[in-house]
Amino acid sequence: MTDQDQIQLIAYLFAKPGKAQALIDALLSIVPAVLKETGCIAYTPHISRENPDMVVMYEIWADQATHDAHAKGANLGALAAQFGDLLAEPLRVEPLRRLD
Repeated sequence: MTDQDQIQLIAYLFAKPGKAQALIDALLSIVPAVLKETGCIAYTPHISRENPDMVVMYEIWADQATHDAHAKGANLGALAAQFGDLLAEPLRVEPLRRLD
């Protein structure tokens, strides 16, 4: 496996008004478990300095298969089950390609 196989992405999550802290808490609750998932290289939450209702995840996965397993797994599933209550709009994922 090479760095070219890695899946890098940014996920944008926009909290409903008054739900930002609940979104942050829900997200932070799965981070330790996600970091232990096979193929997880980075799973780093950030909060926007300009929009406190926007949480941004930076993720790196070893390859497409490990990212796909995460997307279908229990950790993300537990978080996604709360999206209807927490998110003002659908999760937006931006796949990245590193420039070498």
